[in-house]
Amino acid sequence: MQVSQVAGLGASGAESTEMPWAQAAHGMPAMLRCTDLLGHCSFVNAAWQDFTGLSLEQARGRRWEAAVHPDDLADCRATLDHALAEQRPFRLEYRLRRADGAWRGVVEEGRPLFHAGHLAHLLAQCIDITDIQALVERHRIRAERDGLVQELQHRVRNNAQATSSVLNLQAGRSRDPAVAAALRGAAARVLLATQVQDRMFHMAGSATVELGPEVIAAAQAACDLAGQHRARLHCVVAAGVAVPVRQAAPLALIVNELVTNALHHAFPPDSDGVVRVTLRRVAADQAELEVADDGIGFADPGASVFGDPVGIGLADPGAGAFANPGHSGFADPARVSPDAGAGLGLHLARRLAAQAGSQLVVEAAGDRAAGTRFRLPFAAPDRTGHLAQD
Repeated sequence: MQVSQVAGLGASGAESTEMPWAQAAHGMPAMLRCTDLLGHCSFVNAAWQDFTGLSLEQARGRRWEAAVHPDDLADCRATLDHALAEQRPFRLEYRLRRADGAWRGVVEEGRPLFHAGHLAHLLAQCIDITDIQALVERHRIRAERDGLVQELQHRVRNNAQATSSVLNLQAGRSRDPAVAAALRGAAARVLLATQVQDRMFHMAGSATVELGPEVIAAAQAACDLAGQHRARLHCVVAAGVAVPVRQAAPLALIVNELVTNALHHAFPPDSDGVVRVTLRRVAADQAELEVADDGIGFADPGASVFGDPVGIGLADPGAGAFANPGHSGFADPARVSPDAGAGLGLHLARRLAAQAGSQLVVEAAGDRAAGTRFRLPFAAPDRTGHLAQD
C-alpha cells in the first residue's frame, strides 16, 4: 500500500488552511478535497469551491454533501468509511452539483495521508468527466448503430443475391423468350441496385457524396454484368460535384440503366462502338450527366423529355438481343402511341429522375448522324476539377 507523509497536518484539519501545502493546493487546477478521521470534509481547494460555489466553511463537516446528488450520497459515504477503516486508496463516481445548478459526473480518486506514522486524512482529487462520458456514450451508440447497419447491409445483400438467382433460374426454365428476357432484366436490376446501395449504405441520406466516382462505378458495373462486348466505355467526370446520397443513388442507377441499354441495343452484332458517360458542370449551381453512344440511333430526329407522353421506353437489360433498326433499345416512336410501349426501363428512369430532382432528356440525331444522347441536368454545389477513366 502506497502511503504519504504530510508534516504539520493535524487530524482536525484546523491547521490545513495555514500550511504551505494548503496554499499550493489552492493554486492547483484540479479539485481537491480532504476527509478527516471522522469522515468529515476538512479541506477543499479553490478549484473545488469555484466549481461548486461553496466556500470552505460551507463545505466543512458533512455540509459538502449538499453538493452531492441524493441518489449517489449513500455510496459516497460507504466508500469513504471503508477507505478510512482499511486505510486504502479509493475511487468514487458520482454526480456533483456545479455552481450553476447543473449536475456533473465526476470521478474522485483519493489516498490516505499519514502524519508521524498515523492516518491523518484522505486526500482526493475530483475530475469532471461529464463531457468524456457523453463522448464515450456517443461512440458506443455509433458503434452499435454501425454494427446494426452492417448486419442489415449483409442481409439485404444476401437477399438480393438470392432474389436475383431465383429470377435467373426462372428465366432459364421459361419457354417464352419475352418472359425469360424480362426475368433476366429484373435479376440484373436487382444486382445493379444492390451494388449502388452497397457503396452508399453507410451514409446518411442527407450526407454529401462525390458523384464522379459513383458514376464511374455504376457505369463499370453495367459493363461487368453485360459480359464480353466490343463496345468501349469512356467516362469523363468533373471532380467536386457533391450531392446528397438520396440524390446520388438514383442518378447512379439511371447511369447504370442507360449504359446497360446502350451495350445491349445500340450496336449491331460484332460491331465496335463507344458509350460515353460525362459528368460536367453547366452553371454555378447546376451540373449535368450525359450518357451517349455512337450506335444506330433513333429513326426520327428530335428531343424528348422522359415524363412527357412520348411513348418511348427503355429496353430491359439482360434481353441480350439486338432490338430494332429504329433506335438503340427503344421502340420506334413512329409506331408507338403516347400511352403504349413505355417499358419498365422508362418508368424506372422517370421515377429515378424525379427522385434526383431531374428530368431525363433524350436526343437522337436520326438520319443526320448516328448515336443517341441522354442528358440529366440537376442542382449541385460548385467545385472544380475533373477525372477521366477509359
